[in-house]
Amino acid sequence: MQIDLYVYRDCSGIAAANQFTLSVHSFISYSSLTVNLLYCQPLSSACSGLSTCLGGAVYGVEKCIYRGNFFFQKSSSWFISLSLCCRNGSVTTVLNNNANTFYIESSLNNFNGCNNSAKLINDPVDVICIGEPFTINVSATDLDGDSLTYELVAPAVSPGVFVNYIPPYSYNQFLNGLVNFNFQNIYVSPHFQEISLYAVKITEYRAGQVVGTSIHDFQIYASPYCYCGQLPLLWDEIRGEYSLGCCSIYFSTYDEINTQYFQLEKSFNGTDFFPVSKCLACGSCDYKNEYTLKDCLPPCSGLTYYRVKQYDMDGAFSYSSIVVMPAVDDKEGIFSKWNILGQRIK
Repeated sequence: MQIDLYVYRDCSGIAAANQFTLSVHSFISYSSLTVNLLYCQPLSSACSGLSTCLGGAVYGVEKCIYRGNFFFQKSSSWFISLSLCCRNGSVTTVLNNNANTFYIESSLNNFNGCNNSAKLINDPVDVICIGEPFTINVSATDLDGDSLTYELVAPAVSPGVFVNYIPPYSYNQFLNGLVNFNFQNIYVSPHFQEISLYAVKITEYRAGQVVGTSIHDFQIYASPYCYCGQLPLLWDEIRGEYSLGCCSIYFSTYDEINTQYFQLEKSFNGTDFFPVSKCLACGSCDYKNEYTLKDCLPPCSGLTYYRVKQYDMDGAFSYSSIVVMPAVDDKEGIFSKWNILGQRIK
């Protein structure tokens, strides 16, 4: 079975490791697994100019993917974990964070058949602006169709041991300001400049039974500068609809500044995207804009992932959230509507 580890790093920090060693154990077995670096990919930024990931000076973060393979015997309780020293000493909301280790863990029940872990749809948000409301979306998709629940939990330093937040901070109040968690959205509006930690636990249910869990550990910076000033636009709703043999992606934006065009991108695995179609942006406008981009190529037999890439006049770009579209089901017809979680809208 394939195991993937996603690591996000500040490109001005230490270099990405070539490999990590995971602990893999159950009640009947204990082992370790080496996952090797496949590649690192710089994340998009609203800032103009080259990021530190590409040799420039603009703040940059990259996603590094590690992969290994492990044979899982049938068990109701597999645990896969990573323990790594050390966390960022610049974190302002946690006591002695530079002495803390990372500890993340996933659990897996494959006793009654194959089981895939939930996979985050969107890359994490690393910078938010002081005094501005923001929604952090931590929604995930599950290839097995298991039901998913989400909850905020304390970041761990070892099994059963967690970071010590400096009061009044806590795992569910990790910023000084609004922190409101609702299903898969975290609504925040920070008051002060600070660097904090938070973690989300995703639990998978099948026929009412827990079949897996995963912990996702994040760092976030509330900035007075937002690194590059005002964003080129605010993303609003995005959804997909099958109609007349095409997949239409509907999306809307607010407050566009210096925008040039939008490009629809498509993927069959949620990682490797290629362009499909594009349309012109409004340029600069302070009202809501609604757009539609279409993909009329034959759909694949499994899930299809779509996102919209926005380009500025100066070549900078940003991405929308990802829309997950199931395979076309003739029983449902070709007029079905779907949201970003791959759920059918009645």
